[in-house]
Amino acid sequence: GQNQTDYLKPSLLLNPMRVLERLVDLGLVVRNKKKALALISELQDSSHLARKIFQTSSPGWLRTVENSPYFYLTSRAVYQRRGRKEEIVLDRRVRDGFSISGDLSTWNKAVGNLCAENPVLQLSVSLALAGLILRRSGIPNFGVQLNGLSKIGKTVALQVAASVIGSAESVLSWNATANGLEEVAMSRQDAVLILDEMGQGDPRQVGDSVYRILNGQTKIRHSSSTEGVLDSCRNFVGLILSSG
Repeated sequence: GQNQTDYLKPSLLLNPMRVLERLVDLGLVVRNKKKALALISELQDSSHLARKIFQTSSPGWLRTVENSPYFYLTSRAVYQRRGRKEEIVLDRRVRDGFSISGDLSTWNKAVGNLCAENPVLQLSVSLALAGLILRRSGIPNFGVQLNGLSKIGKTVALQVAASVIGSAESVLSWNATANGLEEVAMSRQDAVLILDEMGQGDPRQVGDSVYRILNGQTKIRHSSSTEGVLDSCRNFVGLILSSG
């Protein structure tokens, strides 16, 4: 009884059973398996498709063809010029940290007003906003580290920054491998990467991560989505807000 939308790669249509299994996992009730497979097989003929949707594994500033206008993609929406309607979605496996709760007036009352006399919180909010336009400004990647004793509000400052685009769940930890942090950074493309408690991370891993991420270049490695296929180097654009 609920409407759901799922995005399928064309290659899945080569095996209708895989498509059917995916739909069943989403909640589809199948009473006639043979008929369902026949209907799915018909989708291989593109004339049956209502529209074509592009899928990407990278959020942020994108464009479908060279010299076309940029648009900004998140897991929640596509922000683009008035009159344009790009049919593009973010791979569901990418956790970009964007979420929506309430509206701007609610945020101003609950968060924004409390930043008025606090320069650290103002800086945190400004960095979250700056990350969204960094690519368009031409300014290179950079990071800000909040230092100090415990219990002085460093983590709160990170949570305030996270509230600009999502929730406190967008505040992540330095306690990860360099490769893991690179993958997280790519999911925060054209935004801000918020990392708490640098002291919990391995010094060598932290140093390696900072060097790679701020230089915008990540390692070549095997793709996590396609066995045996190499991903090319991917350029990260964004900011780091950290504490420790």
